[in-house]
Amino acid sequence: MITEDYVSLEIAELLKEKGFDWNCESNRFYPEPDYDQESPDGVYAPTLQTAMKWLRNQHNLHIMVDCIGSKNYMPTVQFICNSKDIKVESDKNKIGGNGFDSFEEACESTIKYCLEKLI
Repeated sequence: MITEDYVSLEIAELLKEKGFDWNCESNRFYPEPDYDQESPDGVYAPTLQTAMKWLRNQHNLHIMVDCIGSKNYMPTVQFICNSKDIKVESDKNKIGGNGFDSFEEACESTIKYCLEKLI
């Protein structure tokens, strides 16, 4: 069975702050600490893939994660100016140093990097 990987509450809040407003039926809901069932207030979190797609479609930021060895996932971000001009905006040292133990961890960290440093 496939399970969806959602962004963390921290990333969900950053996405909301940066204007993420896509209506995703499969969003996870992070309620506020004083959540009241009568007046729901909180943050909806998209999947990692939806967040990466939003960054690509709205901000021309393309996240790629390569596996280079056992449990060493290395992310990069490219700013796509047009179909022929690709400029690398970040490298491994800016995002993750020696890499990450999982694909999902690399994606989450790179989404955070884009939201905090590139938008």
